[in-house]
Formats: sequence, structure tokens, C-alpha cells
Amino acid sequence: EKNNFTEITLILTLPSRRNEEIGKYLIQYVMDNSSKEYIITHPYTYEAEKFFKKNGFKFDENFDKDDTNTMIKNNK
Repeated sequence: EKNNFTEITLILTLPSRRNEEIGKYLIQYVMDNSSKEYIITHPYTYEAEKFFKKNGFKFDENFDKDDTNTMIKNNK
């Protein structure tokens, strides 16, 4: 079901705190506290895309035909 998702709009960490897995823990927190089947995001930079791919998100052009930049991760 298309409405069965939680959306991550933005994750930011201080440059001095990168590579400490803070973003990974934030994603896990969202997943642990969401009752929705999917977690989605829209990475608008190459760095964000790499980060979300590293954390198990995949592009899904079928999820939102109007936005081919949607990445999705199953939460169940």
C-alpha cells in the first residue's frame, strides 16, 4: 500500500562527526519506531545517495512515478 511508509526528509551530521555511524543509528531509530512497512527518502546529492545505499535503501521508480529519485527500504 502506497500510504504505508515513513519518510526521512533529511539527515545531517556535523562534518567533524562523520564516519561515526551516527546516521546509521538515526535510520535504525526511525525503523524501530515506525509501524509502517516502508521507509522512504529522496537523496538530492550524490553523497546522500551513497549513504542511503550503504544503509540498504534502493531506488524504486514504481513507488512514485512522479519522483524517480525515491529510495525505499522494507521495514518489516
